[in-house]
Amino acid sequence: MTDENPLNRWHVSRTINIGHLLTTAVILVTVILFFSKQDARIGEAELNIRHLQVSRDADQQRTDKKFDMIHSYMLRIEAKLDRIIERE
Repeated sequence: MTDENPLNRWHVSRTINIGHLLTTAVILVTVILFFSKQDARIGEAELNIRHLQVSRDADQQRTDKKFDMIHSYMLRIEAKLDRIIERE
């Protein structure tokens, strides 16, 4: 059942349709726009991360200062309690 009819064979045409060209151009432009927007979003995310790191460092320094203050208060209270206990 092999048909040797030339109309039933596969063929490759050397012509290029305008539709194919337009579709390819639209896809190419879409990909370029997508990656450029992605690059901008990544840049914004990097800036946000840097801002959060700076904010976290400032919070950590503030917390350390407060902890040191509380620690010194506790040492002073402990010394006062020791003096009170020694008097009795």
